[in-house]
Amino acid sequence: MNSINEVNIPLDSPHPSLRVDRISNTLDDPNSIVYKPILLYKGPLVVKWLKEHLEESEPPIIWSEESVNQFVKGYKVYGEIALFLYPAPFLAWQYRRPLQYGQLPYVHALPVNTTPVFALPVNASSYLETRIPQRSKQDRSYGNLISTTMTTMRIGVLSSVEIGEATTPLDEIKFYLVNFQIIYLIDSVNRRDKIDRMARLQLKFNGWILDIERRLDFVQTLHYLEEKRGYTITHNCRLRRVNSDGTSGTFTFQDTESVLNATQLFASFVRGGMVGVALPVGYKDGNTIYEKWDITPADPGRYPDHGSSHIFPGWYLWFDAQSPKWLPHIFSQFAMKWWHSDKEMQAVYRDALSNVILSYTDAERADPSRGIVPAFIALETLGWFILVVMEKKLTKTEYKNNLNATERIRKLLCWANIGAEIPTALINLSEKAGVCGWDGPQAVTKIRNLVVHPEKREQLVSCITTETCNLAMWYVELVTLKMLDYKGDYRDRLDNKRPKRVPWADNIL
Repeated sequence: MNSINEVNIPLDSPHPSLRVDRISNTLDDPNSIVYKPILLYKGPLVVKWLKEHLEESEPPIIWSEESVNQFVKGYKVYGEIALFLYPAPFLAWQYRRPLQYGQLPYVHALPVNTTPVFALPVNASSYLETRIPQRSKQDRSYGNLISTTMTTMRIGVLSSVEIGEATTPLDEIKFYLVNFQIIYLIDSVNRRDKIDRMARLQLKFNGWILDIERRLDFVQTLHYLEEKRGYTITHNCRLRRVNSDGTSGTFTFQDTESVLNATQLFASFVRGGMVGVALPVGYKDGNTIYEKWDITPADPGRYPDHGSSHIFPGWYLWFDAQSPKWLPHIFSQFAMKWWHSDKEMQAVYRDALSNVILSYTDAERADPSRGIVPAFIALETLGWFILVVMEKKLTKTEYKNNLNATERIRKLLCWANIGAEIPTALINLSEKAGVCGWDGPQAVTKIRNLVVHPEKREQLVSCITTETCNLAMWYVELVTLKMLDYKGDYRDRLDNKRPKRVPWADNIL
């Protein structure tokens, strides 16, 4: 952690077109920073139609063999490739020349120094591929393209695009986080005329150093994320490797894939929703060596509290955003499992963490009346991994054949030192459970069964379903934190979201 007088130099954005030079007065302005695409490439391109996908168009177009073969060989055009964040993240190639005629869904061939001579139909099975002459010495393709319904001049990229080789030595990678709605980090950053406190988080693990820095426009765009449920770049990141003697090490992009995956999962668990990892760029001695034009799935922006006056419903955060001091601690525990010294256990931990966090974020994304289903999946995953694989308290046969779902959850809660009684804060569920003789695990199992069987849904009461989902998510959060050996503070979603120490930790950490 930085001292009061110590400041860091801000992290540069790997893409010069992504600048914070102004903030629009209204975020509904299409020219505002949150809508502005991130320019990845601008210049000549070679467009090649995949001949095997040519199909008949409506209205019919007379195809001459000469014109089709000529286009299949490839035309040179002038355009640009960018990452658009509105209305949802997607990569796209956009023509720079104006189209002279035609309507969707036709993509128009634009030979250099000529006018369009025919139109090509584009649908789900018809693709274009592009080559970028100025970015590679090899004649290689960089992703299939398909038309979108947004404009006749824009084409969406179906697959990620790589520039350079993933096995080339690097000494630094920069990338972005999308919708990591955590305002306060730990370290200070020098913003020329002032010090931006609590703007950066530095994590050290397994020989890596990861810097996560809040962008200067983060606070202004937070309103957009919360109210408009949009997407934006929230943090700049830098990844480096350190040798055992403290010197800077080299690595390849292939070496970093597990790091980027871990970063996304950890950030998503902290946020309570999927965080996107976007546009990694690799450097060697300050020169750009490798780029991957890609963005992982991300959830739209939300307001972090239910019951608020905001237009859209929010979500709960187990992480106390006002106390970021616990972030390095929880990540160090996460990293110890992710890079477990035993390779077999490492693979099992990674599979468990991935499935639990994906199910957890699915549950937070879902309507409370349906969120119980992915929350239940997360509990089943945790139960199997902890009781059978990690702790070996049960054999596979005992877990599968000797215990029903309720008993599995009870044993899981017992392992995590969590009581099976239903918390009194869940008023409606407590009343229902008193009549039915349920404890917490029974309530979660019973309500989940009602949700997944259509013929039984008429028995559901919305307030009870919502409270049961809330209880299941509380179980998932605490058991996951216990699995990670976390001994810090968390926000109790069942107790007015008040920060408190996890129940298995000592009073003093």
